Amino acid sequence: MTLPKAGLDVLTRRRRFDIIAGRIHPEYDKQRHGGGRTMREPQTTAAHKKMNVQDHINEIGNKQGAHILYMFDDEERYMEHTVNYVTEGMLKREKIIIVESRSFLEKVKEKLLEKGMPEKKLKTITYVENDDLYSSDTDFNASKSYENLLKLLEPNFMDNVTTRIWGQVLVQGNAISELRKYECACDELLGEKHVISVCSYNALTCSSFIQNEMLKVHEYFMTDEQIVKSPFYNEDYLLEFAESDKKKLKKIEHDYNKIKERNTKLLLEQHQLQIAKMNAEKANRTKSIFLSQMSHDLRTPLNSISGFTQILLDDEQMSEKSLSMLNRINNSSNHLLELIKEILDFSAIEAGNIRLNIKPLPVKKVLEECISSISFEELPHVDIEVEPMEEDLYIQADHRRIKQVINNLLTNALKYNTKNGTIRIYTSKGQNRLKLNVEDTGIGLPEQEIDMLFRAFYRSKRNMQQWKGSGLGLAIVSKLTKEMDGLYGAYNNEEKGATFWVSFKKIEKEQISLFEDTEKRK
Repeated sequence: MTLPKAGLDVLTRRRRFDIIAGRIHPEYDKQRHGGGRTMREPQTTAAHKKMNVQDHINEIGNKQGAHILYMFDDEERYMEHTVNYVTEGMLKREKIIIVESRSFLEKVKEKLLEKGMPEKKLKTITYVENDDLYSSDTDFNASKSYENLLKLLEPNFMDNVTTRIWGQVLVQGNAISELRKYECACDELLGEKHVISVCSYNALTCSSFIQNEMLKVHEYFMTDEQIVKSPFYNEDYLLEFAESDKKKLKKIEHDYNKIKERNTKLLLEQHQLQIAKMNAEKANRTKSIFLSQMSHDLRTPLNSISGFTQILLDDEQMSEKSLSMLNRINNSSNHLLELIKEILDFSAIEAGNIRLNIKPLPVKKVLEECISSISFEELPHVDIEVEPMEEDLYIQADHRRIKQVINNLLTNALKYNTKNGTIRIYTSKGQNRLKLNVEDTGIGLPEQEIDMLFRAFYRSKRNMQQWKGSGLGLAIVSKLTKEMDGLYGAYNNEEKGATFWVSFKKIEKEQISLFEDTEKRK
């Protein structure tokens, strides 16, 4: 039985030990419950300072039985204390009972043999699996666990010998009322008999709520470093709860279990999300590598086809039919080369393998360069209108990549426009930003698809068969725009068609020289 890590961090545990050791607790000298014993700050004598944990346990055990709560967080120290505790008991001819896992017992025996303990002595250790002692068929049961403990101790009571018990209580879904009931019964029993019992709890997996309750029903509190009297121990806590207190405790248990279940569920969901994210990133990297390699492998033979086709087209002896067929081959191979170029470009952008030279660029000049490079052969009946704009409009972007972004928007507007349609290009100013708008009079955008348009390989279902392309044009626009610290979007016009836009940081003309000086100093 184990509990997901929900304990205290190191700082909190240290603060708790400071409180328990009497260093900062403000309530030690106050009366508890109006008539309980006064809990005063433990006095640490010079003799105690020199004593180690085992010496202190021996001193306690020489006077009476002892019920010790051990909250450990260091596995090595836990093992060390176990071995020393068992060794002391064997040297004093005391009965030893270990309630732990089988693997832990074997490690203890190995350590004892290393210390020179005879193997014959090791056979006298009584061992019980902690799952068997501290659990029932369903969950932790106080009565069942107490009966199991009595069966272990009764032979030693009859022989009137001192018994040392070392056991780790495994906390899982245990109801605190059952756990508390068991520890109260143990405390009462051990107070009457000569038994030293160390009840160990892993502080890293035991909730602070359970730790606080256990401090109330154990007279001594032990950590990996030392042992002190528990300042919260009070005989009043060992009495049976009133009905009203039982109801309160039940509610606390219920709330605690609900929170624990919710936390476990959240941890599981978070783990699943992390795995899904890792798998998605791995698949994305694999896809990019595949696309890159495939595109390179395709481009080589296509370049050969295109090259030889050009040579044949220059042959004046070719018939018209042959020339027509060669033109179709040439156009198709060029189209494939363009698609491959887009795929390679997209893979490089997605992998972050592009270098940007961000600087002030004149908007009007960039737009003129883009418009002059667009081919109107496929759709000659579309007009492009550029709204008047100021000469000194500048944006901060990479020259090559901003042209690629605008070209892709213009190509998209040409493809999805109507015959005798219009493309209108205009700018609009915002605070510290300049928006470039490309408006068309085409078929418009399905409202439910607007958010998906900038995804890789996405093409609108209603015109998928009509237009050629890879479905990467707008995806490249989105990625390059983000790389240049820009924004992008699209919306339907009031009358017909759609508008696609990108915006970038605006640079005033007087800031250009300052920008250039800064770049030179770099």
